[in-house]
Amino acid sequence: MRRYAITCEFYRPKRAAVVDDCIRRIASEWERPLAGVWLVTTELSASGIRSALLPNLDFQDRLFVVEAGSEAAAFNALPSSGGKVTHIEEVCKKSRMLTAIFSRDGKGSRHLRAASAKSLRSA
Repeated sequence: MRRYAITCEFYRPKRAAVVDDCIRRIASEWERPLAGVWLVTTELSASGIRSALLPNLDFQDRLFVVEAGSEAAAFNALPSSGGKVTHIEEVCKKSRMLTAIFSRDGKGSRHLRAASAKSLRSA
């Protein structure tokens, strides 16, 4: 596993959400300390990351991928980070709230649909 810094600038900001989802899928762990900057841990190479993201980019967008070390210093960086959840059952055991949100088979429940829809009526 290697750690990379990915930076993106979008000609049309709407495209950012699609690229964000793609980055989350290819990374085993990720951080997003600044808007347009990702730190990811993945088995892919820098060119492999670029290849995975290119279908979601326009010619006017900008992308830069570089291998990053573990040492870092920051000021007012955003705390958003995460990792892939591969076994939802283990996570649910640690949280009564998550147990209520997810059904026993690991699929979304009525509560999850309502939270996503922002309305209990639509669930």
